[in-house]
Amino acid sequence: MPDYLTLYAEAERLGFTDVIVADDGRLYKMPPGEYDIVSPLNAFAVRELAQMAASATGRNNAVLVTEAGIRTWFNLLPLN
Repeated sequence: MPDYLTLYAEAERLGFTDVIVADDGRLYKMPPGEYDIVSPLNAFAVRELAQMAASATGRNNAVLVTEAGIRTWFNLLPLN
């Protein structure tokens, strides 16, 4: 768990969040280790930021970045 706290803190510092906003404005918490960023950067630059955040844990890590056009989800915890 301390690794996720380190990851979360570093990801947040770099502009990532683990909260997404639905079309109706409601906020939802993403699963542990999942992060979102709204940025003008391309996927390769975002991957570099994500790798920096993951490396801050001092653990071996892997990073997957996708550019989203449409998102859908099920059973995420609402925050509001």
